Amino acid sequence: MILAQGIRVSLQFALAGILITWFIAPYILKAVADPAAYPQEISFLKIRILGLPFLYLFMMGNAFLVASLNSRYLMIGFFVEAAVNILLDYLLIKGRWGLPALGFNGAAVASVIAECTGLLVVWAVLIKTGLKKVFPPATPVMIKRSARRSSKYPRR
Repeated sequence: MILAQGIRVSLQFALAGILITWFIAPYILKAVADPAAYPQEISFLKIRILGLPFLYLFMMGNAFLVASLNSRYLMIGFFVEAAVNILLDYLLIKGRWGLPALGFNGAAVASVIAECTGLLVVWAVLIKTGLKKVFPPATPVMIKRSARRSSKYPRR
């Protein structure tokens, strides 16, 4: 149940970060960036920020592995994410193996895809190891029950 609440909070923070970056960061960046580089920088930033939910959920999965005393599985997700990022950087920045040459934006796309891949790997580890069964995600009914139980006790 705590994992499900953590996921919800992470996604809310990710959405806030995306909205701030999408709507406010351009004004800040325009004030400090080289005018010639600004279009490329803002384009990179708007692609890169879309990976924030995947990054947060990846980190939630990793934190869950640590909290459940299964940190030995952490390296799997990190290794796969890093390998995918390195490979896609190589392929997308200069346009190798028939892929489009995206330049600076290729690095952003590669990072977002790598974060998605890392997240999928961590969740696959949670399912494969049986940890998902031991600590199932909360349903809305479970959250309501927990809220009712906790509201019976006065806060100090």
